[in-house]
Amino acid sequence: MSLVFRSVFLFTYIHFASSQILVNYLNPNEAVTFNPKQYRKSERFQIYCYEGKPKSILYLWQSIFLNIDLNSEDYTQYDGPTPESVKQEYDAHRSSWSMNLLSWRSKNMKLDPFNQSCVGIESNDVYTVILKVIHIDYWKILMLVAGVFIYISADKLSGNVLFYYLCGVTFGITASFLILIYFISKLFL
Repeated sequence: MSLVFRSVFLFTYIHFASSQILVNYLNPNEAVTFNPKQYRKSERFQIYCYEGKPKSILYLWQSIFLNIDLNSEDYTQYDGPTPESVKQEYDAHRSSWSMNLLSWRSKNMKLDPFNQSCVGIESNDVYTVILKVIHIDYWKILMLVAGVFIYISADKLSGNVLFYYLCGVTFGITASFLILIYFISKLFL
């Protein structure tokens, strides 16, 4: 009886110890350098999170970017809204023989300024993670002005035959490419 109790306790302890998540919460314009050569192979997975800000009109024009300064392309990246979801994705990838041909890795990621976003990185090379904040993103203002202009001139544009057919052809070609990409991704996954 005590042997069963000890083995259950040991399994629970090992499972609890391996599920500990070390999360690095980044502040705006802060750079964090990680040298994986100082750690064991099992400790080279790091999670970096941006906590997000409360929804406010003051932060509406703000953009948040997470830049990974890494010299090589030999790294694995996992994204998610919480550290737990990033850890689950990492564990699922490690525990299976999964080969994702369409894995998206980006060294420059745009994050949601209002919600928490997390990124997990596993690499054997030294890298630096930088959280950049643009307080007034002029591209967002330009898109707003263009949208208001199109909305105001919608009556004139809807009567223009060239604009009508150009939008229809553009929509059809874009939809065809999206359907093609969907079927190709289902074929390889």
